[in-house]
Amino acid sequence: MYRFVTSNPLSGRCQGGAVVTALVVAAGLGLAGCGGPGSEKLYPVTGRGTVDGKAPDGVVLLFHREGAAGDVGTATTDSSGAYKAIFKTKPGLPAGKFKVTASWPDPAKRNAPVSMGATPDIPDLLRSRYAVRDRSDMSVEVSASTTELPTIELSTK
Repeated sequence: MYRFVTSNPLSGRCQGGAVVTALVVAAGLGLAGCGGPGSEKLYPVTGRGTVDGKAPDGVVLLFHREGAAGDVGTATTDSSGAYKAIFKTKPGLPAGKFKVTASWPDPAKRNAPVSMGATPDIPDLLRSRYAVRDRSDMSVEVSASTTELPTIELSTK
């Protein structure tokens, strides 16, 4: 339930002060783990992706950390199939095991114009075969000594 905080012009006091205080405290606690001095170490990792044995341009990879809902690294392959992983906008991935999902937005439709704030429906050339975390059989592990991840081999067939 949402509660609006209003000002009472007769008393000059803000009603719902406890609600405001609770929201400020909750926001502060939520931010405490978001990149402060105790941020976890990231290890710069690169890799390659292939689709049907060829280098795909624009395959989007997501690295879902096992045991940590919401912690997702990302990467996009370039025209040579190479990628660099990013985690929370910073280069690299933390140490741990990751499930990998992939999609390949149709390059012919990637730059379609956006109309009235709506994004166009861009087909996945991999037909969502690799898009679901719980059905993915692809995984990687990152440690302090990892610099390159194994090639991620995908297929349109």
